[in-house]
Amino acid sequence: MKNRKRKSLMILCVLAMTVSIVSCEKKEKGNNDLMMVMLMMGGGESVSDWCPPLSDTQPYRTGRTTCYDAAGNLVDCAGTGQDGDLKKGLEWPGTRFSDNGDGTVTDSLTGLMWQKSPDTAAKDWTTALGDADSSTLGTHDDWRLPNADELRSLFGNYGEDDVRTWLNGQGFSGIQLGYYWSSTTETGSTADAYCVNSEVGSMIGQAKSGTYRAIIVRGTSGNLPKTGQTTAYDGTRTDDEDGDLELGIAWPGTRFTDNGDGTMTDSLTGLMWLQHCNCMSANYPGFDTDHDFSSDGDGAVTWQHALDFVEGVNNGTYSNCGGVYTNWRLPNVNELESLYNGEESVQATWLTGQGFTDVVDYPEKYWSSTTYEGSRSMAWLIDATDIRVAYGSKANENHVMIVRCGI
Repeated sequence: MKNRKRKSLMILCVLAMTVSIVSCEKKEKGNNDLMMVMLMMGGGESVSDWCPPLSDTQPYRTGRTTCYDAAGNLVDCAGTGQDGDLKKGLEWPGTRFSDNGDGTVTDSLTGLMWQKSPDTAAKDWTTALGDADSSTLGTHDDWRLPNADELRSLFGNYGEDDVRTWLNGQGFSGIQLGYYWSSTTETGSTADAYCVNSEVGSMIGQAKSGTYRAIIVRGTSGNLPKTGQTTAYDGTRTDDEDGDLELGIAWPGTRFTDNGDGTMTDSLTGLMWLQHCNCMSANYPGFDTDHDFSSDGDGAVTWQHALDFVEGVNNGTYSNCGGVYTNWRLPNVNELESLYNGEESVQATWLTGQGFTDVVDYPEKYWSSTTYEGSRSMAWLIDATDIRVAYGSKANENHVMIVRCGI
């Protein structure tokens, strides 16, 4: 009986201490409170392993499964920290595309229904919007031009050197080489809209008066977030561009949380980012001796040196850039792109306003861990100003943001 009372008293003491921690540390954000409570109650997870809850809107896997060194030679993936090694993101289904037999194809990864055989004629942006809106393909009358993220989900297989050929073998037919329109305006230059390249999955803004091809889509994805764009720019039409429709999973009211320990949690994706977006330059400028295209100590390094730096953060060599956590990684191209807001003209300014620090701006770029399949001595990167998804030589020098958590 005494033992039972003693055990009950101990439980009450632990609960009291937990309440005290939560109430006294309100200045620390919710993630830290949850972590402290978990540790007090014996959650079985060390501080360095703790992660935010998983999100259904975490970025998809990129499709990369192999790894290459800076010269483009095939290497064993184990321990490289490359995208092909870690394969982070929502997993693709075994059978991704289904031919519905009515001129449409359904993507079981996103839940979206696509036009099976797109029109081969190039057209300007406004015409592409109108043609999509008036289509009755498959007896459906709710077709539209896809937003930028939806279009990237289709053409974003970064394990293929020619995505259009891959798609034409997955149930589509007649997808041509070149750029395809999205319904998302480039807010830094509103006369342009984002286009995605059907061969490699790169994304840039193109003049709306130019002529490019279009593939149409219908439905709303159950795991693709909105792009963030809320302004419509085509005064001649309504309810057919990204800023009108705002389709996708809604963003949380507060997207980024400052955890008070040098990290930021993205509650949309469940990923945790290092708050300092040029930590190498601020804390370890001596690491950066790459100066072919930039200055020593500015934090812009070659791709392999970016991977090496993250390894040093995890093993404690550069611990000022990792805090208590030891499982950081260079983000893959989809994780890096997920940070950006389609409503904002300067992404660095927006991210700074969300709590990130020392975000580099134009003309600087951030490395991803994803090799470019079209030339394996290149890797994917993201422009720090707009949402441009491009690739460059692994010998070039770009900046480093690091991320952890997710699946």
